[in-house]
Amino acid sequence: MTPLLIALVFAWGAAEAVAFFVVADVAITLITAHKGFRAGFIATLWATGGALLGGMVVYFWAAADPTTVARMLDFVPAVSSGQIAAAKQEMSDDWIAATIFGGFSGDPYKLYAATAGEQGISLLPFLAVSVGARFSRFLSTALLAQALTWTLKRVGRQQWALPLIALVWIGFYAWYWTRMPG
Repeated sequence: MTPLLIALVFAWGAAEAVAFFVVADVAITLITAHKGFRAGFIATLWATGGALLGGMVVYFWAAADPTTVARMLDFVPAVSSGQIAAAKQEMSDDWIAATIFGGFSGDPYKLYAATAGEQGISLLPFLAVSVGARFSRFLSTALLAQALTWTLKRVGRQQWALPLIALVWIGFYAWYWTRMPG
């Protein structure tokens, strides 16, 4: 992987954890389809690092100024006040489970990072759980991209992997942004 791609994936992971509204999985799956699983795995690691950095920014920001963070989250496309309230309740009930499973539910990690900071959840345990949560989510999409690429290669259509993954993401976001309130 080139330093430029590494920087892109790291920055994407960080931006998504703060305010960006397109998941880093998009870049990870495209890299995996184009450059192979090894590159996708490296992208997963860097996106996880970026997500942790962004998560820390939101954590500290929310700990210091939860009102401003709540206003910022209100401006993120497809994030509703209901999602924010639900993330706060989930974090109050069981922050470990909420942090792990939130990323697979369609609720942005930034909601959990903000709530952790606001609720005073200890930073190091939150980051430790976040490593596993972010890495497993990113790795799962890299594995799916690799499986698709491998399947298409077996039928002689590997060149379809990149455009097909791009179409899947376009379709997913068309559905997600019309379905999610906010």
